[in-house]
Amino acid sequence: VVSVSAVLRDMTFPRRMEENYYALFNTMDDGFILFEHVPDWKASAPPHAHNADEFALVMMNPSFGRLFALEASKAIGQRLDELMGEDAELWAGCLRQVLKEGRPVVRFLRGLAARQFEISAYSPEDGRVACIVKDVTELRRIEQETRLNEARLAALHSLSHMDDASEEKVARFSLEQAVKLTGSEIGYLYVGGNYDGKGSRLYWSNELLARLKSEPAPPAVCELPWS
Repeated sequence: VVSVSAVLRDMTFPRRMEENYYALFNTMDDGFILFEHVPDWKASAPPHAHNADEFALVMMNPSFGRLFALEASKAIGQRLDELMGEDAELWAGCLRQVLKEGRPVVRFLRGLAARQFEISAYSPEDGRVACIVKDVTELRRIEQETRLNEARLAALHSLSHMDDASEEKVARFSLEQAVKLTGSEIGYLYVGGNYDGKGSRLYWSNELLARLKSEPAPPAVCELPWS
């Protein structure tokens, strides 16, 4: 042996970075999942396969498993149709768009128990699509509640400026707003009569009148005898 050369490299930093990456991957609240496009998927797919079978699961973190009730040991390698069931085509559409357009895509999808998810999908390399999945159920609930409260205030504000309007106009406005604000489709408003013998009144909502479709059309306001 004439000579011996050796190269020493400090791997402390790269290993520490790798450890930090896996720690983040395994403890992050958001779900992470990686799909791979299978070009010849039809050749190995069963006769009843859907187009969503063109994507196979490569990697997922624990949070994604918790969000969708999946076990990584059983889910890795499965096709999208097996993983997502009836929602598979919605996922597949998002993944195809990323591969086709080459840019990130954000979608909102529903999951188990009416949960709502924000899906941020991107392609880290050719033929693969990664998705970061955030549970936005509570955020969406707060947004809807805020919009509802704003609509309630707007309705009350309009109602407070109807001093010169007729009783029928106020009643019809109140009825339509009540139907809208409660998320209902139809409704009616009963206004009781006075003790002087004046009859009570029953107001039908516009949608209810449209659905009845009777000939002749029912009156928008029904006068009820006082008893």
